[in-house]
Amino acid sequence: MRKKFTSANVCLFVLAFVLATGASITIAFGQIPTTIRFYANPGFDYITNPSQNQASPYFRGGPLVVFVTSQITDKISVAGELNMHYMAATGAEIELERMYIKYDYRNYLNISAGRMYSPTGFWNVNYNFGLIL
Repeated sequence: MRKKFTSANVCLFVLAFVLATGASITIAFGQIPTTIRFYANPGFDYITNPSQNQASPYFRGGPLVVFVTSQITDKISVAGELNMHYMAATGAEIELERMYIKYDYRNYLNISAGRMYSPTGFWNVNYNFGLIL
């Protein structure tokens, strides 16, 4: 029997594809341009169990990352990143990965405050979903 594609199935497929490959939406709240980016890391796993002579294929969701940036003024910008994922042991979790405000004092001097990753040390070893520094 052939499965029929409904508009809901097609919309879900397109949404999953866009999230898997990354997406970006730019919205203007008044005069403030805000960019919202999405990143997902879905996958397909195939687990075999030789002792029971069976195999189990399944899709996994992977994390969904939402990254928001906004240029408040010519010199002040903000950024925030949420990481949402589901793990069988702990259930669904939402983590604030980074959130900071940056002031461009001069072309050669920027001042940032908040929770962020450094391009050296911890970031290079442990952080693999960074969209921008």
